[in-house]
This record gives sequence, structure tokens and C-alpha cells, in this order.
Amino acid sequence: MNKFEYTYKQKESEALTYYKKLRENYQREDCLIEMRDDLIEWEKQQKKRTAFTTIAKVIDDKNKLKWLKKTGELDQYLDRSISYIYLRDLGYSLIDPATKARVKNVAQELEQSLLNMGEDTFHFASLFRWAQKEGVEQTYIWLYEKIKMVSDHMPEQLDRDNARRKLIKLIAGVYMHEVENMPEDISRVDRRERLARALRLGYCYGLTYPFIDDLLDSAILTEEEKSLFSDIIRTTIKTGVVPKFPSWNNAYQDFLQFIQCELEEAFQYIHQTLDEEKKEDFFLQAYVFFTAQEEDRVKSLSNNYYTNKEIYLPIILKSSSSRLIVRSLIQAKTDVEINQRIFYYGIYNQLADDFTDLFLDLENKAVTPYTYYLTYYKERDDLINPFKLYWIVTHFLIRHVYDGDGRTKKVILDRAMNGLKRLRNRLGEEGFREIMGIYEKEIDQMIPIIDRVTKREFNIDFLDKFIRDQILTTMSEERAAKRKFQAQAEQIKTLLTENLTIAKEQWTGVVTDAVNYSIANNGKKLRPLMTAMLAKEAYQLTYEEVLPLLKSLEYMHTASLIFDDLPSQDNAAFRRASPTLHNVYDHATAELAGVYLSQKAIESQASLKGFDPLAILSMMQYSTRMTAQICEGQALDLASNKERLTEEALTKMCYLKTGLGFEVALLLPMILMSETETNQAYMKQFAYHLGLAFQIKDDILDEEGAFEEIGKPVQLDQDNERSTFVTILGVENAKKAMWEHYASGYEVLKEFSFNTMFLQQLLDYVIHRVK
Repeated sequence: MNKFEYTYKQKESEALTYYKKLRENYQREDCLIEMRDDLIEWEKQQKKRTAFTTIAKVIDDKNKLKWLKKTGELDQYLDRSISYIYLRDLGYSLIDPATKARVKNVAQELEQSLLNMGEDTFHFASLFRWAQKEGVEQTYIWLYEKIKMVSDHMPEQLDRDNARRKLIKLIAGVYMHEVENMPEDISRVDRRERLARALRLGYCYGLTYPFIDDLLDSAILTEEEKSLFSDIIRTTIKTGVVPKFPSWNNAYQDFLQFIQCELEEAFQYIHQTLDEEKKEDFFLQAYVFFTAQEEDRVKSLSNNYYTNKEIYLPIILKSSSSRLIVRSLIQAKTDVEINQRIFYYGIYNQLADDFTDLFLDLENKAVTPYTYYLTYYKERDDLINPFKLYWIVTHFLIRHVYDGDGRTKKVILDRAMNGLKRLRNRLGEEGFREIMGIYEKEIDQMIPIIDRVTKREFNIDFLDKFIRDQILTTMSEERAAKRKFQAQAEQIKTLLTENLTIAKEQWTGVVTDAVNYSIANNGKKLRPLMTAMLAKEAYQLTYEEVLPLLKSLEYMHTASLIFDDLPSQDNAAFRRASPTLHNVYDHATAELAGVYLSQKAIESQASLKGFDPLAILSMMQYSTRMTAQICEGQALDLASNKERLTEEALTKMCYLKTGLGFEVALLLPMILMSETETNQAYMKQFAYHLGLAFQIKDDILDEEGAFEEIGKPVQLDQDNERSTFVTILGVENAKKAMWEHYASGYEVLKEFSFNTMFLQQLLDYVIHRVK
């Protein structure tokens, strides 16, 4: 027997001992009587605190924290939430004075952070600010790119949102363990290094959910392929090396190869980071977790012969191992009492989660204590009622693990009843009663109090549930906003494509042909997109009403690109994946086309109808002034050829070249609609950050992109010895600078009174684009 099998047998023996204790208590009537009395006492305490109840229903989740503060409930809300995390995730005891003090301090620090960030607490920009404060922004950017990459690669058959949520939850869990195991006198440098390492390790561990657990639960692999994949993971755990995947004969070959690459990188990082003792502990715990998980996974709901021991032992093992793994990852000192509490607590969480997911598990034909009992309870009297066992576990934790401590009892019961309340609200009255009618067997004495309490509006919410709901809501809102943005963008591009082509007139010929060649290339049309969306979202104008303005922007931008590509300037061979204009025609024709387009832009602006003529004139004057400054930026660029610029000089040049173009696109409709100077000033700030973020991303793409994606040769800046944010700062610091502008731009958006979701989408597009 090797060390992995020996460890599993040892842990299985511990789980069997725990199972026997629970089974013994399951047969005792007094356990449920004591549990009922505890709930009655808990209910009396809750009745004394009802100030929140009637108003709570109408409070918007995004304003919930501020309302809790206003009503004086926030302190108890955070204390309850942090206390539970210390019990469940960290294995600490609330009886310990040091833990009590730590919970209080964390709650106070968290209160300030949450209230300062408000509804934006979980936005990427706010999290970047947190990373800056901790000095781990480089790791945050790496992590963000990784999570996005995982999500982008996942096929539709897998739940992307849930996978991202679980991945983020695992990362946060490892981070939290690391913070709690740091000495108080740790230096800032050591703290930064340990936090960065914890975030990376959290990602490595978190990959097990979307890339192993979720994959094996999905229909992407056949049963034969699942068996093969399980063998690969088991070999990886035993050897620490990911074997080469076979050639999968299905439609998901690319996705599976991506999984292999990510797992290889993850296991390599774990090997490099952990010392030998903790490395062995990690892989042994991982083996226990995976083996127990597999024992559960291979069960079939059609088989009616599983014993209670076969049902519950793997659950005890996997639910405890998933958190014990984290302690090995952060190389925490061995603490027998903490490990034991984590071991006992695991099945409580699993039984609560499985009860919540009952209908989803039934749909997937997964074997859990609840689905198996529901399927066979009428024909098998020997089956343990999992809902009754849940309360037996609760009783065991309160009475035997935490010695009846009052504070611990309250937190655990708060959590238990909150979970049931949420389930009742989600299922509705009929659905909840249907479930309880099945699982209330043998717990008659507790049903009345459960029924009564779950109907009341007690404020027993928890922060982790709030965060989970906020993350899922944010993901859903962002996905909807992205779809809307993309649909609007396609509509605007189609409108422009149909109207940009310039008809030949008398005395025109080759120049018109050259112009139409340039504008026919499928560019991003980003500037007219900004103008059109702002006009519609802020001023309720139709795209057709501002079409002359949209055309003028694309004409001006195309003209600037024609000049920019000339041999006398950048001497570019390709633009938008096609040969540049001067290479298709000649230099002189290209110059004439640029001049013609510039004048065509003015003509187009002058053709606007239905607006104040003075506003149109003011807009055209502003456009002309900004064009002069944009030309100045290009002149600075040409003059600095092969010179090593300072970051300050480069920022000025890029603002004039790129940022001002974005400013013009966003300011023109505001001037046209006589917007206030204050709002125009805010928009200039936003455009400044948007433009610089765009330029930095361009520089990064020149370094890391591919011709097939961005449509022009890469690494030209390096070859031409040009100063860019990448050549001056390096790739990592350039990314930090880009995220700084992203966060700053997002913060400016809070100043506007109109809907700015489309502007947020612009920011997201700028840092996510691949061309």
C-alpha cells in the first residue's frame, strides 16, 4: 500500500468514527429535543430585534450596507458574518479571546472598506484599487487575465458564471487563510510577497472546480473519457506532473488542450512554491479529496443498494479535505484542534448546500443524501433522513465541538435558519412545503418552529451570501450590458457602412476611388460608436439624426490614418489587415485622399439638421481646434523618432494623438446639445483616461499580439526604436498604467447623472480587445 492509499484509509477510518458518533446521536430523541429548545430560545432573542423587518423587503441590495449602517444593524451583520467565516473556513473557536478580538477588528476594517466603496465594492476597478493598496496590483492583473481566459475558453455546456464564482471563492479563501496566518509584526515587503503568492496559489487550487469537478459532472466527456480523465488527474496528484492528454475524439479538443496547459502551469507553480513537507501534505489531502469525490461521482441514482455508510463517508472526507487543502497551500503550522474542527464542520456545510441544490441535483441525476433519500425513502426504512442528520450535526457542533458556547450557537443557528429562509423564498410556499413534507419524517418536534421562523422577516443575512449574490448579479448585468453594447455597435457600423461611401462627382476619379478604398476597410469605427451611443443614451437622439456627425468622425479618423501610414511618417505597410493606401495607389494620391476626407468631414458636420445653428457652429469650431492639437501630437511623435522619451513626455504625446480623438468623439454631441461646462469637464477627464488606456493597450498588443488578430505587423515599435509605454515601462508596468487609467476613468463616470453603462463597456472593451 503506497502513502496515498494509506492516507486515504487512515482518513476513512477517522470519518467512520465520526459517522458512528453521528449515527448514535441520530437514534437519540434528546438531541432533537435540545435542538428544538435551542431554536425556541433563538427565536425569542430574534423577536427583540425587529426594527429592520418591514423595511428590509424594499431595500435595494446595492444600498443594503448603507441602510444597515443607518439602522444600527451593520455591526451585528458583520460580526455574525465574520464569526461564521472564522468557524467554517478557518476552523477557529469563538470561545478563544484572541479570535473574538480578531473578529471585531476585521469587522471594523471591513465596515470602512465596504462603506467607502459602496455599490462598486466588487467592480474590477474597485478591486484594482484594493490591490494597489496592498501592493499586489501586478498579481491582480495576472489573476484577472487568467480568470477571464478561463471563462472565455469554457464552452456553453459549462456554467461560466458559476465556475467564475467558485474560482473567485477559492482564491478568496486561500487569501483569507494567508492573512490570518501572518504574524502581526510582518514587514510590508513580506506581506506583499505572501499575499501575491496566496492569490496565485488560490488560482492554482481553484482550477480544480471548473477544470476537474465541473468537467467530470458535465456531458462534455463520454463515460469512457471521464474514466480516462480521472486516471490522468489521479496520476497528476501522485506524481505532481500532468501527463500529456490524449487526442480527444470530440468537439472539445481545443478546450481540453487548454485545460492541460493551465493545469501544467498550476502544478508547476505549486511545486516551485511549497516546501517539501507542505507539498506532500497538499498532494495527500488532494488525493483524499479527489478519491472521495470520485466515489460520489460514480454512484448512480438508479442503484437502490447503497448503504448509509457508502453515502456519508465520502461526504465527510471530501467536505473536510477541501478546506484542509488550503492550510497546506499557505504552509500553515500544524494545529490539531483547528484541523479537527474543520474536519467536523465539513459535513454541516455539505448537507446545507445539497439541500439547497436538491432540484438541480435531481435534474442532473446526481447522488446526494437528499436525492437518494427522496428516491428510495418509501421502499427503504433503513435510510438516514439527511435533513434530520443535518440537525444532528448542528447539535454535535454546538454541544460537543464548541462546548455549548452561546455566541457560537447563535451564529450557527443564524446560518441554519437563514439558509432555510432563503430556500423558502426561492422555492415559494408550495415548493418549500413539498420538500418539508418529505424530509420532516422523525423530526416532528422541530417542524413547527422551523415553519414559524422561516416565515418571519428576521434580519439574519450573511455577508458571504450577499457577496455571492452581488457577484452573480454583477456578472449577469455585465453580460446583458455587453450584449446590448455589441448589438448597438453592429447597428451603428451597419448604418455607417451603408452611408460612408462617397459617390463620384464631376472632375473626381482616382482620388474618390482611393478614399473609398480606405473607408471600406473594416475598422473598429470606435469614435463614431462613442458619439452615437452618447447621443442616444444621454440625449435620446436617434442614430439617423446624428449620422452626419458620425460620418465626419470616421472621415477625420481615416484621413489621420492615411497621413500616419505615409513613408514620411510611420511608413506602415498594412492597416486593418490590408495594404496601406500609398502602397495600393501612390504617395501623392494618398496625400490628396487625406486632404479630401478632412474637408468632407467639415461638409458632413455642416449638413446636420434640426439643431441650434449656433451649437453646430460651436461644435465645428471645437472640432477644428482639436484637430490642430492632434496634429501637434503627431508632430511630437515624429520629432521623437528613436529618442528615449520620459513617461511624462510620452503621456502628453499620446494624449494629443489618441486621447483628444476620443475627447472629440464624446464632446461633439455634448456641445451640440448645449451640455453644461461641468459635465463637459468630467467627460474630458473620462476621455483622457480612456484614450491613454487605449494607447497603452495598443503598445501591449504591438508587443504581445499577432498579425492575424490585430491586422498589422507586430513589434514594429521595438524594431523602429520608438518610445512606447512598453519600451519605457516594460510590459508589466505598462499593464499597471493601463489599469490605473481604467480605474480612474471608471471613477469619473460616477459624476454623471445619465446612464453610463455604455461608457463602462467602452472601458472594458479597451482593455479586453485583441486588435
